[in-house]
Amino acid sequence: MIGLEIIGTEELLKGFENYKVEAEKAINKAVSDTSFNIETDAKNRLLNSVEGHSYPKLNVKTHQQTGHGGAGLLGSIYNRVVQSMEKVVGTNKSYAPYIEFGTGDLVFTNSEFDEDARETASQYKGKGIRKVNIRGTSYLNYAAVHNRKKLVERIKENLNKIVK
Repeated sequence: MIGLEIIGTEELLKGFENYKVEAEKAINKAVSDTSFNIETDAKNRLLNSVEGHSYPKLNVKTHQQTGHGGAGLLGSIYNRVVQSMEKVVGTNKSYAPYIEFGTGDLVFTNSEFDEDARETASQYKGKGIRKVNIRGTSYLNYAAVHNRKKLVERIKENLNKIVK
């Protein structure tokens, strides 16, 4: 799983004891806005990058919708509330990691991965028995990495509005 986590929100809320409800709303708004942007960025990156790739038995229509009335990879990307100040953006498609990270010798060649993502991606490197080397198209990790700083900025901005 790829994730962003802001540690210390409880401590931060203690500093806003007189504004606890407002501060929690401000952080929730920042988290919601950021998770929406991660979801949107991931879908856009996936849609734009898959069009030029030659994935076996996979095309843009597969990502958008399957013939069985269900969602393909693109439609399966979700944005859910876990609890207050916590949301998760992900997908439940079993083939999603292969698209995200690549396979075989091409794992790690397409994007900047932090330690947790590298650990997850290493599962898809394979043992070299079959040579199925597919370059990954990082969409969730890419979106999370590129929205990390924005989350912190949004929290600061929203909390500053309370104090003023």
